[in-house]
Amino acid sequence: MAGGHGQPSTATAKKRARMMTGFKDTQNKLLPLHGPLKDLGRGGVGVELFFRTIRWSIILFSTAFVVSIPSLVDNVRWVNQNLSAEERSPLVVTMHGDRADEEAEARITSQGAPALIITVFCIGAMYFLRYKQRTVAKLVDRRFITTGDYAVEVRGVPHLADVESKLLVFFSQFGEVAQVAVGYHCADYVQALNKWKKADVQRAEERAQGDEMDASKVAEIEREMRDLEKEMQRLQHTAKTNTGAAFVIFNTEAGRRQCMNAFHLEWYQLLFDACAHQTPRFENRWTFTVRPAPEPTDVYWENLEVGPRTVQLRSFRTLLVTAVIVGLTALVLVEFTQARDREIERLQQESPARASLYARTIVLVAAAVVTGVNSVIKVIVMLLTQYERHDTRTDYEESLFIKLSLAYIFTQSLLILFVSWNRDTWFVNGGVFNQAFFIILANAVVPEALKNIRFDLWARRFIMAAIAKSQARLDEAWQPPAPTIGEFYAGFTKTIALGLIYGPGWPLVWLLTAVALAISYASNKFCLLRVTKQPPSINEGLSEKFRLVLSWIILASLILQHRLYAPHTAYAWVGTGFWIFYKVFPLKFLPCLRLYVDLDANDTGGVTFSSSPGLPKYLCPVSAPVPSIDDHYRRQPSAVQSIFDDARSAMTAAGAAANRTLEQLHITGAAKSGSQSPLPPIQHRPGPPGPGVPPQSFAPSSGSYSQPYPSQPPRAPLPPVQQDPGQYGQPPPQQYQDQYAHPPERPPPQQYPGQYQEPQHPQPQQYPGQYAPSHEGPVAAPPALYQPMLLSVQCPVDVGPGAQIIVEGPGQQYISVIVPNNVVPGQIFHVSV
Repeated sequence: MAGGHGQPSTATAKKRARMMTGFKDTQNKLLPLHGPLKDLGRGGVGVELFFRTIRWSIILFSTAFVVSIPSLVDNVRWVNQNLSAEERSPLVVTMHGDRADEEAEARITSQGAPALIITVFCIGAMYFLRYKQRTVAKLVDRRFITTGDYAVEVRGVPHLADVESKLLVFFSQFGEVAQVAVGYHCADYVQALNKWKKADVQRAEERAQGDEMDASKVAEIEREMRDLEKEMQRLQHTAKTNTGAAFVIFNTEAGRRQCMNAFHLEWYQLLFDACAHQTPRFENRWTFTVRPAPEPTDVYWENLEVGPRTVQLRSFRTLLVTAVIVGLTALVLVEFTQARDREIERLQQESPARASLYARTIVLVAAAVVTGVNSVIKVIVMLLTQYERHDTRTDYEESLFIKLSLAYIFTQSLLILFVSWNRDTWFVNGGVFNQAFFIILANAVVPEALKNIRFDLWARRFIMAAIAKSQARLDEAWQPPAPTIGEFYAGFTKTIALGLIYGPGWPLVWLLTAVALAISYASNKFCLLRVTKQPPSINEGLSEKFRLVLSWIILASLILQHRLYAPHTAYAWVGTGFWIFYKVFPLKFLPCLRLYVDLDANDTGGVTFSSSPGLPKYLCPVSAPVPSIDDHYRRQPSAVQSIFDDARSAMTAAGAAANRTLEQLHITGAAKSGSQSPLPPIQHRPGPPGPGVPPQSFAPSSGSYSQPYPSQPPRAPLPPVQQDPGQYGQPPPQQYQDQYAHPPERPPPQQYPGQYQEPQHPQPQQYPGQYAPSHEGPVAAPPALYQPMLLSVQCPVDVGPGAQIIVEGPGQQYISVIVPNNVVPGQIFHVSV
């Protein structure tokens, strides 16, 4: 909740920004810059694979330079023999040169053979990358226990009353279910919530004016916020149409694996599914599509309401717009190139020395123009990709990568070749390869420097430090930016394309590209660990898209080799044959090259979801409590300690003694989910509800009643957490459930039909050999664990995303909470426990 009076503190804003920056270890400390890459698996398989792929590429291009040394020696010999001293330069002397056919035939072995070896290495690297996608995904899955290890995503959920409890009973046949979260239409709710947050910061800014505060303006902002609260309450109770998507968390990985195996069919099984009904049917009618679930931080809930076909149509539109932008860019660069050639021709007639100087100068201008144009294209493409409304951040990053990489490759690598397809202009001063040299240099320095030297961020922070009146506004200015891994992959792909396309004609490009990749590796790692927020968990999909684009870059390199070595292209044709074999032979036929699907492994080591401290659950925004400007008037304090202990080991007395000082953490309320029965008296928020708004504070699917907890005065040190072997410092599961099921001084939770009683609808028909149910007879009544409680928690000021905090709940029990990635210190977030 933004607010507070007094002079804002820049030191506090810096401290809070540091807590949000980079990757944290289990003790909430920043990962070291020189640390192992396996630690970056905290950001998902895609992040670790990104840095490993850059490392492998550095080795590949360094090896390519060594292999091409015979070509380099042959180039120097030929240029010294055939070009005059005026035509030779330190760069031109190492290029292939525009050789006559008879001379090219005599030296084809020294040129074509190294190019073929490098092409084979590149094709082998794509097989190697596919193999590492599988192995790294396995290793990351074993190293880190996440919600995705227990969860599945369900598509095709019908519009039924009380669908959550029915889905819970249906999926309980595969194993114990910890949560069912249905995605509801919430785009309007999220838009209203974002407006409320902005108004909250503006309100804090006005209230911080002190004696100069404009009371009428504050009252106007508060009226706007109350109107937004009423609108959000109305949306919670009227716009409860599900999107057809749901997320199911099993309490054990075995239950999730059994569910995945039941719905997983090979391509040949799909031919018989319509007749044999091999997959379970919900209510004996509906067939679900079940796949591994993304992590909770990866989901864009407001975009679930957009169907896949709509997303595809929007993606096609944005791709066309991107193509038009690239086409207009091509026209500008073509006109620039033609004007340059005309000027060089004119100067050549007046003074060859002036023409050579002009050619060397204008190539720097051309490289700067191309780099600037790509910066503009990047901003436009990022806005276009947001328009597509993808379900997850991973899908957004993949779409962004495809469009950015294609735009970069065309404008920086291919366009200058298309404009000057005549080989006469390739190897002269100011020619195509000379221009490519400066583009590689600019690409290695300018974009990588701008990732870490953020002038816009500096300006925002220091200008805001001078004019901000509230801590909320200053904290907002100091927030670190969110990284876009798709952009990182696109910049890396751009460097790879320049090396593969121009390396066969100029061996020094192999070495220059290796150096550029080393700079990119260091820059990207520093950016992720010290400049930006930790990204949401990204899977290996981006790496797979990169491998696809890489295959077409290799084809472009082969086409250039045909042009470069014509008419003696035997080695180029052999390389083309290898490429065709790679594209035609399906990789999935080899088990070691199949994409990793966690259907058989037991990577959690038997650890249950309920006993894993701090794993986030899925929570649709429209199911969360509606914020209120009156919360700070009635918020009750509760004691909390920040625990910086290994989440994998039980908390010891020594670990508890090392805790930080107490902070006041606020619990605004709690809500039981799923109850449709008469409820205890409802605690209303101040202010009359809007028209047509029921007098509840929470959505029916996530909250049935709201009561502030009794005041819990802070204590000096918290008593040590009771130990329970194997439960990581948490209370035993049954005690954990009983405490939530029956809080002190509160009526017992009401049971709702279908969850705690025998199901009345027929069970899905079973088929021999399909899957073995986890129990015999009717489905057992789910325990009280299936009624989660929502806590509204304010993040302590000295911790940030990823930190583990221990909250003293209403029954004086201790609840482990992990601060989500998108939460800033002081901000209220909601936890489902």
